[in-house]
Amino acid sequence: MNPVSHTLAATTDSLGVFALGVDALVTFTVNASAVPANSGTITGAGTYADGSSVTLVAAANAGYVFSNWTENGSAVSTSPSYTFSAQADRTLVVNFVPVGTAKSITTSSQPASGGTTSGDGAYALDSSATVSATPSPGYKFSKWLVNGASVSTARNYTFTVAGDRVLVAKFKPIYTMVVTPDPPDGGEVEADPVYELNELAKLKAKPNDGYCFVNWTQNGTVVSTATNYQFNVTANRELVGHFALGNRIDASVYLDIGGTVTGGGVWAAGETVTVEAIANPGYVFLNWTETTNVVSTSASYSFTSDANRTLVANFIAQPAVKTVLSPGSVTVSWPEGASGWVLQECGDLGLDAWTNSTRQVTVTGSQKQVTISPVTGMSFFRLVLP
Repeated sequence: MNPVSHTLAATTDSLGVFALGVDALVTFTVNASAVPANSGTITGAGTYADGSSVTLVAAANAGYVFSNWTENGSAVSTSPSYTFSAQADRTLVVNFVPVGTAKSITTSSQPASGGTTSGDGAYALDSSATVSATPSPGYKFSKWLVNGASVSTARNYTFTVAGDRVLVAKFKPIYTMVVTPDPPDGGEVEADPVYELNELAKLKAKPNDGYCFVNWTQNGTVVSTATNYQFNVTANRELVGHFALGNRIDASVYLDIGGTVTGGGVWAAGETVTVEAIANPGYVFLNWTETTNVVSTSASYSFTSDANRTLVANFIAQPAVKTVLSPGSVTVSWPEGASGWVLQECGDLGLDAWTNSTRQVTVTGSQKQVTISPVTGMSFFRLVLP
């Protein structure tokens, strides 16, 4: 079938009577003209069936150069050969400009892989030009630059041609953020889906009733235990927010100095939790705190799991006790700044209990000291923090 002449060729193997029905054919008219008159020629205008391909070709006459195709005053193509699908009646104008008066509009992308640009060509002085930027996957359009200065943040930038112009479309890399909950009914996780380089990502996890948030992982590796996890984006990331039934008990050491702790984790509601604080050599356990409030002075602290809790074990350095032997006397000294520490002594480690020393304490320089004179028998000394 010829869609323009509406003719149809058919063959049959018998001489029997047959009927042929033809539905009405939808066609559209494509008109094209040149401005100024006699500046060039056009081929391809005419009547086309719905959905068929149309190609208009413009050729400049001597003394002119092709500029662009416009429709209702808006530029639709900067290529002399313009192809589109026939879906409506259209009236297009091809614009030519005299040789020597044309102004050159040139576009490019930065970086080259960031996207594509259009709108290049020759334009008449004081005419309207539109340049367009289309980002590639993984990029977003940022702005148009002329000589390094920003002139527009619109992807489709229209301006009046005042002379030759070189425009650069600046593209920025973007990164995707995918977050999922595990298990799905354990809670909700949130994050913006797209970020620019070094933009601050703010991930949020909200556990459902009966669940607690455990951690964020990437490829199975724990990256954070913070419910609200923030970081600067430098790559595409897929993170999983993990939830568990029960209450999360966090136990840590203040500034990671002085000792270790055990007992943290996820505990079922109603279970008895025991956290232990173990002092390193030279340190003494002080207390457990929660949001700066002291909740226990026992290194072994037990309680019922009825809510999420964040506990901190506090240790302090044990002041050094020094002894100085002199003829007929012994001087025991310790730092004067060791506020709250009490000197204890006993006569026999195997038999005697430690008792607070009642000896007179003096201060010499930066040291507190006790002098035993005359020296009789054996004595042991230590500092304790009540």
